[in-house]
Amino acid sequence: MNKIVYTLWDARYLTDPDRAICFDTCENIREVRSVMSDYGDDTVIVKETLNQTGAAMFEVIKSEIIKP
Repeated sequence: MNKIVYTLWDARYLTDPDRAICFDTCENIREVRSVMSDYGDDTVIVKETLNQTGAAMFEVIKSEIIKP
């Protein structure tokens, strides 16, 4: 079963996602927008679709930048 989460990343996500730092993961867009200001002005919101691969393991199968 797929699961959608919203993550906050530093601005490096826009040019080099592999070097970016994930600040937070939220269950919905409202929640991520409410905590976004805690991490500064250069955060990026990413909507991620996850596929569960184990009891507590997930892999990202799709990601979409919501707010650069």
